[in-house]
Amino acid sequence: MDADLKTEGWLKRRQFDSKRRFVEKSRPFIESHRGANKEEAENTISAFRRAIEIGCDSIELDVWLTKDDVPVVIHGKDNGEINETTNGYGSINEITIRELSSITVKGKEEGVPSLLEVFQLCKDKIFINIEIKDKNHKKCLDQVLCCIKENRMDEQVAISSFQHEYWHEIKKVNESIEFGFLYDTTEGQICEFCFDQERKNNTLNVWYKEVTPELVEKAHKNDLAVHCWFCMADLETEEIFRYLFNCGVDIICTNSPLLAMKIRDEIYGK
Repeated sequence: MDADLKTEGWLKRRQFDSKRRFVEKSRPFIESHRGANKEEAENTISAFRRAIEIGCDSIELDVWLTKDDVPVVIHGKDNGEINETTNGYGSINEITIRELSSITVKGKEEGVPSLLEVFQLCKDKIFINIEIKDKNHKKCLDQVLCCIKENRMDEQVAISSFQHEYWHEIKKVNESIEFGFLYDTTEGQICEFCFDQERKNNTLNVWYKEVTPELVEKAHKNDLAVHCWFCMADLETEEIFRYLFNCGVDIICTNSPLLAMKIRDEIYGK
């Protein structure tokens, strides 16, 4: 894709400053969950390319390590089983990058991309939200950070994780990388830990059903952006999107980016 496919959204987001962003942002960012997964297979180059084409502000993707420690983009299942979305079997951690090259996505003539391949596609075109899925979070984080540094992508990516201690590891390497504090109330996590000034200029990543006007207001007062996300099975309707926009969320990670952008444009203008 050409450079003219850049979106206004990620260009503003790359220079992340929450105080300026909350005051000056013209409209929320729309993030395509695992790429445009309703039109193309999730977490594939085709899905990410399509997200760029339709004008999404960012994409979300999942990263695991191969047996030889190469970061690759796949959701995995439980312990990284690949049979959910590919014609292969076993755990991604037990397969080398060379072995992975012979495995294709179900129903597609397309393989599992490496993080490097995604960077090569997306550089200077769209913001990327990387969720660390690998159970060996520390090793995976280290490899992802190396890939970010080597490709000079630090101002174009966020790293999200339920393992909040890795925010400290990221800040040791590069303070400009945005971190998404994912939290899950079903696991007993609470978001109060985020409301600390040392965590400002990052994002509080919550399930859309957790969003309230009060939560958004409190996050903004503490210089945190609110990133809400949908699961693959969640119902996404016009009414839900309007509620989230009215609450003042900053980013919506959605499986229906075209509908979300349509509603956003009606509310905020194009």
